[in-house]
Amino acid sequence: MKIELDSYRSRSLSGDELCVAAAFLHLPCLYGVSGEWIRSSRAGLKDRVTGITAGLENRGILLAEPGGVVRMEAGLHDILGVMGRAGRVGRVCFSRDGGEGRFCLYQDKADLVFMEPDARGSCHLGRLPGIGTLRRGLLEPPKADAGDGGKGAGDGFLSLDSAEEWLGALVFQEREGRFFERVFDLAWTRESAEELRAAWSRLCDALEYGGEESGI
Repeated sequence: MKIELDSYRSRSLSGDELCVAAAFLHLPCLYGVSGEWIRSSRAGLKDRVTGITAGLENRGILLAEPGGVVRMEAGLHDILGVMGRAGRVGRVCFSRDGGEGRFCLYQDKADLVFMEPDARGSCHLGRLPGIGTLRRGLLEPPKADAGDGGKGAGDGFLSLDSAEEWLGALVFQEREGRFFERVFDLAWTRESAEELRAAWSRLCDALEYGGEESGI
């Protein structure tokens, strides 16, 4: 099973860089992003945050101005804003080359962004045009293009390759006072491509409508 979001990626930061950037926006937490570095770092927290901030400044992501004003690169600011105020969040896990792939989704009204961690400690961020694009990513096959080496293009970013494929997903929806309730819980082992497509469609329903309205 392949879920390829590469063409939608727009930013890549480490988990600790994301935590520090989120702190500048006064976000108390980011779903799916580990804060383990705060507890495991040998350096003092102040020195660690100062070093990470300096690295973000060197990359042009943060700009500290006189008077204590800190500016953030616009694209990252927008994505973090959606991640921090999302009324619906989800985590998707799936089979990938004998291992596991995963990514998190954050939805705030019409805005849908994702965070996809990799094995090297980076978190790849991007924006999807909407739930419709997520739904078509599985339900429509990739569009072949002679100039792309057979990799395909378009909305079809998910393909089914073997009988050992599986999909798991959780979706949480905000209720009151930033309390999140689980509205969708899926652990799925593929028996047929059609059943896996049906499971993906139910996941999209949960993200678009929430548990009650989608009948889940």
